[in-house]
Amino acid sequence: MKEFILTLFLLFNFAVVCHAQTDDSAATLSPKELKQLTKKANKGDVESMVKLWQYYANEEHEDTLLLVKYLELAADAGDAEAQTSMGASIIQGLYGLPMDVDKALYYTRKAANQGYDGAIYNLGLFYLNGMGVEKDTDKARSYFEQAAMQGVAAAQFYYGACLSTDSATIDQAYFWIQEAADQGYVPAFAVVAEHALTEQADYAKALKYAQMAADEGDVRGMEWLGWMYYQGCGVDKDLDQVRYWAQQAADRESDVGYTLLGQLYYDEESYIFAKIYLEKGAILGNNQARLLLADMYHEGKGVEKDTEKARALLQDAIADGSDEAKLALSMYNLLDNHNDLDAVAHDEQSAEGNDPAALFILANRYEVGKGVEKDLNKSFSLCKRAADMGYAPAQYTVAMYYGRGQGTAKDDKEAFNYLLKSAKQDFDMAYGALANCYYWGKGTAVNYPEARYWGEKGVEKDDSTACYIMGCYYYKGNANSPDYVKALNYFQKSAELGSPDGLYGCSLCHKFGGPSIRDYNLAFKELRQAVDLYKKDGTDNENIPLAQYNLAICYQNGVGTAKDYKKAFYWFSQAAKNQNNDAPEARKAIGFAQYNVAYYYYQGMGTAVNVTKAKYWLRKSAANGCQKAKEWLREMK
Repeated sequence: MKEFILTLFLLFNFAVVCHAQTDDSAATLSPKELKQLTKKANKGDVESMVKLWQYYANEEHEDTLLLVKYLELAADAGDAEAQTSMGASIIQGLYGLPMDVDKALYYTRKAANQGYDGAIYNLGLFYLNGMGVEKDTDKARSYFEQAAMQGVAAAQFYYGACLSTDSATIDQAYFWIQEAADQGYVPAFAVVAEHALTEQADYAKALKYAQMAADEGDVRGMEWLGWMYYQGCGVDKDLDQVRYWAQQAADRESDVGYTLLGQLYYDEESYIFAKIYLEKGAILGNNQARLLLADMYHEGKGVEKDTEKARALLQDAIADGSDEAKLALSMYNLLDNHNDLDAVAHDEQSAEGNDPAALFILANRYEVGKGVEKDLNKSFSLCKRAADMGYAPAQYTVAMYYGRGQGTAKDDKEAFNYLLKSAKQDFDMAYGALANCYYWGKGTAVNYPEARYWGEKGVEKDDSTACYIMGCYYYKGNANSPDYVKALNYFQKSAELGSPDGLYGCSLCHKFGGPSIRDYNLAFKELRQAVDLYKKDGTDNENIPLAQYNLAICYQNGVGTAKDYKKAFYWFSQAAKNQNNDAPEARKAIGFAQYNVAYYYYQGMGTAVNVTKAKYWLRKSAANGCQKAKEWLREMK
């Protein structure tokens, strides 16, 4: 629970008449009765003083001077309810009474000493706010507790607020605030709504109490309603409702209201209007408004790009305690190449709190050597700390480290485990990589249904690897028989997303697929493009030797291009030189390529005859399991 509820109503929530015990007969006094009461009151009859005070407080015949006269007389005569109202009226300057803290405290103590529950509650407010007494939250809580036990709704609310500052009493805190809400205490409604929403995930209850608060004019209820309609929590997402409640809140100078309106325009890319509302939210101290404005200035969205202004907004949010702003500033430091000592110190300080996102960003610095000496081991260590805290982006990155053997020993099982953790948290970048593991059996057993499940999830997110795996699934007929048309569609989508694997898959479909899609010229063109992209990418990929081998075959047999033994020899040689690829199909292709290199050397095809080199490549091929190479070597002996 937010601690703001302790101080929000301090000065304006004193109980004037705790139980509103106005005597109905006092509102309908006849002139004769009024004269008689006045005579009795002037002779010192306390009951008559109270009735006259209540009579003149009635709207129909309100008379402030007489109200104050008989209120003060009743209070001075020892009536606890009048003393309570007198103290509260003085502290709030009601009825033209001058504010006098000491006098207000005097009357409040008089009533509290008589056990009057409203006065006991008010006395708690004096101690909580340090008004006329030294501030003492323990005493305040004690008075709130006494009044709460006697059923004072406001006291129940404040007692709950006091309890909420200690995690050991948090359940009690919500019990008392719910008690206050059940008595119709309006300030409690929004707090109950927040608790139901953020702690209980009880969206129906949250909606009910937020609506109750809003209907009573509580701006916090309006804020929560706007937020719930924006997020679709307990209700269908409804931007018209968001706009309505955000505007209602903004009309009451709510920072959340302004920020929600700005968020709506930001989402619509109406940045001119977004800026107007977000600036108002930021001025009122809303950190979300500062973050959105920072993004607009950093990226030049609807405003002139100004990275320094973006950083200044984040610094304001950081000073206001925003961890999200710390992370955003660290990210900006990376993106903007802020590698000075201050930027690095900021990132390291953010990481000291063991915030997983901060650790992840610092790991990025060490991975690429921005502002620090490049250190993959340290990058991996930082990233793994974040991953083991459950941070999905770090889990994905750790999987990449294990898969490539960077910063740590290569370990496909660990790579798979971290990918699975990340994907289960709906980190969509992990979907395709996980599908790839299941499909090829990397770090886990081959599992085509799981490969398809994660592949389809990745396709929805335009993951090029996922699209490629789904292409393989249909190309090889892992469910039923091959479906080359479906496979080609997935491969083409993967290629459109920039994947050389997708292009390689397209070439397979156009070369080996059914008659309706077979096109040797296009297959060769796609294969050539895939090989060029693999080279440009510069990373190890199990399809590289396969693509190079198939390209060599095209040149050797004149498939989709003219026969050219020199080019065939070149691409067989390129495929033969791949060393760091353990995938079974890749090793098989490498072995075949090495056999062909040996054959070309032996026959002098596309290169000069060289029997020594032929034998060298035959031995390489045989070591990779090529049966033809083994037989040829035996014949040479």
